[in-house]
Amino acid sequence: MIPGTVLASRYELVRPLGLGGMGQVWLGLDRVLGREVAVKTVDLSSSSDPSAAERFRREGRAAAALAHEHVVTVFDSGTDGSTAFLVMQLLPGPAVAELLEGGEPLPIDRAVEIAEQTAAALAAIHSIGIVHRDIKPANLVFDASGRLKVVDFGIASVEGTSGQLTATSTIVGSAAYMAPEQADGGRATPATDLYALGCVM
Repeated sequence: MIPGTVLASRYELVRPLGLGGMGQVWLGLDRVLGREVAVKTVDLSSSSDPSAAERFRREGRAAAALAHEHVVTVFDSGTDGSTAFLVMQLLPGPAVAELLEGGEPLPIDRAVEIAEQTAAALAAIHSIGIVHRDIKPANLVFDASGRLKVVDFGIASVEGTSGQLTATSTIVGSAAYMAPEQADGGRATPATDLYALGCVM
């Protein structure tokens, strides 16, 4: 993708913001509503993963299933040619990962605040049968008002969906925050996300 590309005759890609769990994240402009958004794109034609399209679709459905103050808001999703896209609330940040770049621990009150907001998001996520599976500092991002949002549902598992999107014993997630059962390629549960939150803390 290149700057200036317009997806679905609506979402203009302005500049790349970074890489997500499955694709590239762009600063976008919703030409219909005249607002800035974040647009996550995946080039399905270059993916070697035959389940990439379905995983991306499930990511959008998983995130859109929640209207919660600590979960990123999803506005739209779809495909344009071989590009799948997910349109989300634009978060100015920083991510918790950026707060930790200096190597110093955060003040205890700040760390507790982050833990409380993340735990509230996880409670809501788990209540509808979703396990995030990639809770880490980079996926905890602040909005313009300083409220924490959980982002990137690219490898989330969704209870009650048919078919596996990762092969048995496939390890997905980020090693430094991974629960033992996840590292062994086993089934992730809500406890898996809580273990990851403990590692973040």
